[in-house]
Amino acid sequence: MCRYSMPNLEAVLESSNINAIGIALDYRNPQEVVDFVSDLNLTMPILLGDRHTQSNYKISAFPTYYIINEQLHITARSMGYSSELGIKINAL
Repeated sequence: MCRYSMPNLEAVLESSNINAIGIALDYRNPQEVVDFVSDLNLTMPILLGDRHTQSNYKISAFPTYYIINEQLHITARSMGYSSELGIKINAL
């Protein structure tokens, strides 16, 4: 999860009908994730992933975003920092 992009994603969630789930991959212990979520006042669910999650989704940079449609097909992927506008455009 990215300290700079997550607030942008949170803002998009508050102003649209987009749903999101965060997956924490780069953490030393679960409390570190709890503190991160609390510091940024995130309301979206955050799951704890591991190296298998990272490998299965071919994540090589943080953050990585996937857009998944109602049929559960990946329709878009983005890596790196995203602005609020960038997240909205990718979600269309």
